[in-house]
Amino acid sequence: MAAWPQLHLWKPLYVVLLLACFSFSPAMAQEKSSIHWSNFNISPGGILNGQFEGQGVGDLFYQTYKAALPEYEHSLTYANPARMRRIIREPKNSCIVYIFHLPEYSKYRHWGPINYIAPPNRIITTPKIAPRFVQKNLALADILKMNTMRLGAMGGRMYRVQDILEKNKNNPNLLRFSTPSKNLYQMLLAGRIEYTLGDWTELTFMEKTLGVENQFVTFPMKELTGYTPNFVSCTKNTWGKEVVDKLHERFNSPEIIEQKILPSILNWVRSSDKNAYASEYKNFIKNHFNNK
Repeated sequence: MAAWPQLHLWKPLYVVLLLACFSFSPAMAQEKSSIHWSNFNISPGGILNGQFEGQGVGDLFYQTYKAALPEYEHSLTYANPARMRRIIREPKNSCIVYIFHLPEYSKYRHWGPINYIAPPNRIITTPKIAPRFVQKNLALADILKMNTMRLGAMGGRMYRVQDILEKNKNNPNLLRFSTPSKNLYQMLLAGRIEYTLGDWTELTFMEKTLGVENQFVTFPMKELTGYTPNFVSCTKNTWGKEVVDKLHERFNSPEIIEQKILPSILNWVRSSDKNAYASEYKNFIKNHFNNK
C-alpha cells in the first residue's frame, strides 16, 4: 500500500482552498452598502426624546425610505442647522432626509424625491398680544419697526424671510437665541418676547409637548404666501446618484407620494388645518410631476 503524503506537503494546498472558500462565501458576496442619513434636530422634523421620540416628520420619512431601500444598511443621526450646512458640503457619502432645494446646495448634492412641502412661516403670538396685530399691515418689515414688539428667533435657523431678518440683524427688536425652538414658545408664554415665527407643524408639536391648547394665535405674513418644497438629497458623486435614482424609481407618482409621505406630515398639522394643508400639498405635488 502506498504511503499517504506527509502532512506538511498538504498544508499549502489546504490554505489555498480555505482562503478560496472565504473569498467566495455568499455572505461576502451579499454584503450591503450603507446609507448614513441626517435629519434636522428641529421638532417636529426630528424628535430626539420625550413621548414623541422618533415620530417627527423627518423621522417617519427615514423609516419610509429605509423600507423602500432594503438593499442598504441604514443609520440616522441628527444635526442642528449649522452642522447640517457643513454636512451638505462634506464629500463623504451621506443623505439628508429632507431639505430645501437651494441653488447653492446643488454644487454638493444630488436631489431625490420631493417630500415635505413647508407651509409659509407665520407670526405666532399669544391671545394677549394678538390684538396688536389685528388690522395691521402684517408685513414683518413694518412690525420690526414697532418698539414694543420683540421678535424671538432661533439662532442659526434658516427662516423663509431670511433677507428681512438679515437686514434687521442689528435691530434691538430682533432677538436671536441659540436655543431649541421649544424655549422660544415658553418665552412667548412667559411674556419675554411678543412673537416668534413658525408654521403649522411646529405649532402643533409645541401645543402637544407643552400641554397647552388655545394659547397661541397665528397670523400670515404679507411677505410670504407660497409653500416651499423639500427633497431628499445625497452626496454629489456616483454613489449618491445611484441612491437618488433608486428613490425616484420607487416614488415616481403623485399617488405614491400622497400615500407614503403625506400621512407623516399630517400627524403634525392641527385638526382644523389638515384639510387645507392636504389640499395645498396634493395640488403642489401634482404640479411638480406635471412640470418634470
